[in-house]
Amino acid sequence: MQKNTFTRQESIVPLGNSHQGVQSAAIMNNRVEALKALSNSLLSELEALRTSEYRDQAEKIDLANEVERFQVDLIRTALLRTGGRQRAAARLLNVKATTLHAKIRRYGLEANVVGSVED
Repeated sequence: MQKNTFTRQESIVPLGNSHQGVQSAAIMNNRVEALKALSNSLLSELEALRTSEYRDQAEKIDLANEVERFQVDLIRTALLRTGGRQRAAARLLNVKATTLHAKIRRYGLEANVVGSVED
């Protein structure tokens, strides 16, 4: 019977299966990065809402423009976090790489993101 030994960080992956542990850590890191990107986008949206409180109350909100702005922020953040690698950014955002590439082209982000290089 093999005794399970754990790393100092209280990992739930036994040290005897280090390849699986590395994969689990990579998956967890990707999820953490996605959550960070999402929280940063939400914070920027919250700030935008705060500044919009001072706008004229008669001004209409265009849902399509707001959704586009939100998506652009998320995509830009994901590309920055992945060093411009679109496939990695797509995994981070949990979308297909082709979908992300189409949105990048639609929103004209290719020239705007530093280091935006396709995988």
